[in-house]
Amino acid sequence: MTISDPARIATPAPARWTGFLLARAHLRAHAMFQDALSPLALTPKSFGSLTVIAEQGPLSQAALGEMLRIDRTTVVAVVDELERAGYVERGRDSADRRVHSLRATGAGREALRAAERIADSMQAELLEDLDPDEREQLHSLLARIAG
Repeated sequence: MTISDPARIATPAPARWTGFLLARAHLRAHAMFQDALSPLALTPKSFGSLTVIAEQGPLSQAALGEMLRIDRTTVVAVVDELERAGYVERGRDSADRRVHSLRATGAGREALRAAERIADSMQAELLEDLDPDEREQLHSLLARIAG
């Protein structure tokens, strides 16, 4: 077996560790989703942020970061990206004028609906080798691990 042998590449030795497999599955899912979202000018991270803003908004940038467990600098960059695309508006919070309040725009809600269809399609493709019960079990277990 050589280093370029496909069998060796497909099942590397670290595959016996769950964390390695989770990371590898994440990389595959992320790459698929990123490619599929690009026509909407969204990334997986901005899709997640737009979802939270549309469902929970208006909310502050700090609240968005806490909900998604991302740092302030990343929140600002993602919100800038969403604002440039016309998907989110920053406004001042009526209770605290120092706080940016985030709201999804009509274009943002429309893009979100399209992105959710893409997410459903990507999820189906990613999990196509699992039967419905296995898909549900995997989702439930990952939700528990993710906390």
